[in-house]
Amino acid sequence: MRRCFYVKAFALLVTMAFVITGCSGSKPAGQGTADKQQESGKPIVLRVGHVLSEEHPYHLGLLKFKELVEQKTNGKVEVQVFPSSQLGNERDMLEGLKLGTLEMALTGTGVTQNYQKKLSLFSLPYIFRDSEHAYKVADGPIGQELYGLLEQNGIKVLAAYENGFRQVSNNKRPINSPADLKGLKIRTPEAEIYLDTLKAMGANSFPMASGEVYTALQQGTMDGQENALIHIWYSKVWEVQKYIAITNHIYDPAPLSISLKTWNSLPKDIQEAVAAAATESRDYQRQVYQEQSKDAENKLREKGIEITKPDLAPFREAVQQVWQKYEPVIGKDLIDKAVNTK
Repeated sequence: MRRCFYVKAFALLVTMAFVITGCSGSKPAGQGTADKQQESGKPIVLRVGHVLSEEHPYHLGLLKFKELVEQKTNGKVEVQVFPSSQLGNERDMLEGLKLGTLEMALTGTGVTQNYQKKLSLFSLPYIFRDSEHAYKVADGPIGQELYGLLEQNGIKVLAAYENGFRQVSNNKRPINSPADLKGLKIRTPEAEIYLDTLKAMGANSFPMASGEVYTALQQGTMDGQENALIHIWYSKVWEVQKYIAITNHIYDPAPLSISLKTWNSLPKDIQEAVAAAATESRDYQRQVYQEQSKDAENKLREKGIEITKPDLAPFREAVQQVWQKYEPVIGKDLIDKAVNTK
């Protein structure tokens, strides 16, 4: 009996020791990798990827973001920038954000629409009068509402960088009207509204990841593609194209996003520093983008590309069917608010 008593008493003491140890070692909800890195004295590492070259305004904006984050956090955070699809294509990177296997990414708007269809508002053809109009929509309440929807997918947008208005290039003929696009095989981003827009304008449109475009044009699998002049220049698409039409059919904001899992693991002061750096680097990136845009057209002409500037009225008329298709998806009220933003 006495032996049994001692055994039970010993078991009780062991149990209490485990309970006390467990309580003293517990962490508040939300602490994760970032907390462990800080506790170890190592900086929090934020990897951010994009699909364009090191000369592109995407990359220059992210280098400014890196500088600002590291400055504002006194070195507590280290930002590592990976250009040229080193961390995968845009779809791969967004999946990484969703799963929490990648911290940050800078992508085009098109691929985000695969997660939240209402984001198609940003890609409605000819919805924006100019860049300033687009900035006000993306940075204001409408942008906050739409980008906020991505948090349901584990993705938080910190700022909207710029990728400018999109133009059409091809190898077959100059484009002066929608009729000139008839029969041309044109690559678009992997988003339905881009496909619908080019189809409405008269082309045969096909989705393709950006890293595959040059080879497709070179081999003749595609006749052309559509993108901003800066991207056409830096991706060297001009080497395998003869004609560019300034159609300005879609403006493309570029969300700088962070995995919600990563964001929630950051201490509040670090979150504030990262958010502030995103906004400041956004303004810097837009300025760089505008400056480089002025040079891109001249450089492309110097390389022998024939650039046309068609009357856009027939193109605007042709894409009305796209507006009709996406109005129920986006909501007429939201579209009207965006159109009337001053």
